[in-house]
This record gives sequence, structure tokens and C-alpha cells, in this order.
Amino acid sequence: MRPDLITGALLFLTLGGGAFCQDKKECSVRIASPKADDRLGAEVNVEGSAALPGGGARLWVFSHRKGIALWWPQGGGAAEVDGKGRWVVVATLGQDRDRGFPFEILAVVISAEESAKIDAWFRKSEQTGDYQGMRLPPFIPGCGPGQRIDVMKTN
Repeated sequence: MRPDLITGALLFLTLGGGAFCQDKKECSVRIASPKADDRLGAEVNVEGSAALPGGGARLWVFSHRKGIALWWPQGGGAAEVDGKGRWVVVATLGQDRDRGFPFEILAVVISAEESAKIDAWFRKSEQTGDYQGMRLPPFIPGCGPGQRIDVMKTN
């Protein structure tokens, strides 16, 4: 393929054209609380703001102990974003044995299809009592990697 056609195609996708753009609405995610490097207990309210694109996009909060490749979705479901763009999710940071270790909290926007997979994970986990971690789902293009903060679990 000619280089000028490749450049034109990339420019088209970058400017929001093509199938990768979910909607014209700006997509953003911000965690307002807790703050980076906060020292936290086992449960914490993760609060923030978001602007979601259309197409059934959902906001999810994940956490994990740093150094573990798997992540755990929080809140029992996707975050409910109110009319002003605010959301709150209750997150559980590991287990008792994880005291004194750093954790990452991530808020990210994913597709309706990926969200349904996480909902199924919750249903299965609740039935079996086995909450195995998962790999992060793919993010919606144009929504970026969300926002990630590092915190310390103290008790």
C-alpha cells in the first residue's frame, strides 16, 4: 500500500473517523478520591467523574496488589454515572494478608460486550464463592487507559 494512503487512513482514524469511534461525545475518566499514595483500609469508596461515549460504554473500577498480573473488578457491577458525570464504587483491597502492600486502582471505560463478560464473571463468582482475578478487558478506543492511582493498604 502507498505510504500516503496509510498516512491518510491513520489521520482519518485519529480525527474520529471510521469504525473505531464510538460516538462524537468526549470520553474521559477521573478518580477524585482516594488520592495517589493514600493509606487505606480494606474497603474504600472510589469516587470520580466521567464522560462516557454512546454505544453502551460502561465505567468499571478494578484493583489489584501491585506485582500481580490479574485484576479484580469492584463494586459488583459497572459504576453508575449520574447526570452530572459523578460516580462512586466501593472497592475491596485484597485480603488480610495484603496489609502493608501497594495496590493500584484503575477506572476504565469498556464496551457493552466486555461489560457483559464481567457481569457474567460476577454471577459465576457469587455462585461458586471463587473470585479469581482476570486480565484487564480491552479499553474503548478514544477513551484511553482510564485513570490509575497507587495506594497503600494499611489494615
